[in-house]
Amino acid sequence: YKSDYGPGPCTACRNHSVTDGRHACLCDKGYQFQHKVCEKCPLGSFKLDVGDGQCVQCPDHAVTTDPQQPCSCDAGFHFDKTGYSARGLAFEYSCIACNVGTYKSAVSNATVCTTCSENATTLAQSSSSATECMCKKGFYLNKLGGSCAACPSNSFKPQVGNATACGGCSGENQQPESVDNSTCVCDAGFAVLGAVGTACQACSLGHYKTASGNESELCAACGANATTGVPASRSQSDDGSPQCEGDAACTAIIND
Repeated sequence: YKSDYGPGPCTACRNHSVTDGRHACLCDKGYQFQHKVCEKCPLGSFKLDVGDGQCVQCPDHAVTTDPQQPCSCDAGFHFDKTGYSARGLAFEYSCIACNVGTYKSAVSNATVCTTCSENATTLAQSSSSATECMCKKGFYLNKLGGSCAACPSNSFKPQVGNATACGGCSGENQQPESVDNSTCVCDAGFAVLGAVGTACQACSLGHYKTASGNESELCAACGANATTGVPASRSQSDDGSPQCEGDAACTAIIND
């Protein structure tokens, strides 16, 4: 550069600085004025403009390999410019962790994370790969289609994971939508009985249970002078007529 009129040579700019030919040299992009020289931005910072200003530090969870380019959010974090503030040609932003159920596999400034496939989720925030998506509770990995399918009736799956089968309800249980074994309930004609614990036991002779369930669903006793024809009875007939196949109704006892 040459700042005055008249003959004479131009003055060379200091290293890593540039000029338009008439004005004093200024530090180039990616360099800051430090210790009377233009120094390269430290790792993890950048500077987008020509000038003697300072480099901008990358936000948390962001990296840069080129100090003349903005930082990029790490895998598992997406770009967010909430609270954007101008700073010359530079700018400030933040990198936000991908929510549970989403992931981001590349270092980039994508503004959204990718959602896991249907009925799948991740165990934590900031997931960085599709392999971290696993079937939700109550869903198992169908190996044929590679998708998460609902556990069939009479089965359950209490954890997030890619198990290829659901656990079965024990004994005479039923359950339509299966997350954990607390949804397994005793079928009609069966009940959780006292010291037996959680096992479903058949209603004894003279007792019946009309609906499925575990809460206060004990077998009811037949009325006076009546009994059932078989255990595990499911109803009490109004007219006393017998029923078959485990649905025997209470029948009158004939006293001698």
